[in-house]
Amino acid sequence: MVPEFISPAPKSKKTQQAPGRLGFFSTALFLIQATNSAASPMHPAFISLFNGARARPYWRFLLLALIGAVFFLALSPSPPRGVDTGWDKSNHLLAFGTLAFCGHWGWGTRAARYVWLPAGLVLLGGLIELLQLQVPGRSGEWADLLADSFGIVAGLLLAKLSLRLLQVATRPKQ
Repeated sequence: MVPEFISPAPKSKKTQQAPGRLGFFSTALFLIQATNSAASPMHPAFISLFNGARARPYWRFLLLALIGAVFFLALSPSPPRGVDTGWDKSNHLLAFGTLAFCGHWGWGTRAARYVWLPAGLVLLGGLIELLQLQVPGRSGEWADLLADSFGIVAGLLLAKLSLRLLQVATRPKQ
């Protein structure tokens, strides 16, 4: 059963059942249905934290701060153990996925989100790999740049999915 604070009005049996073990997308659709009610917690102010023009400078600032952190971690001879996933390629994937996710929300045009941001992040990854050649104990690898690229694609896909979920959740009822 769906808790009352999520869906106060009676619904059909299909929407009253929790998604259980149906997977990520079923859970996402369940959450969309649950938040698309009269007492929706998806307030426009919450939505504007992600997709509003006023929020973009904050996302850009966060992106710059994360780029600084990525530079520090990538160019330090021995990065802290606590921020390591245990596999170098997943570190790259996670770092550049996070950068792409934040960058997506920092710009509003399609060209900026899907052309200039990915191109800039790939160049950033290439620059890091070149600079790592100069750091003792570090090495630059093409496989790392490939992992960066996969992370960029994953981050943009996650941001696009989030944007779609926000659009569906805030669509006016007809």
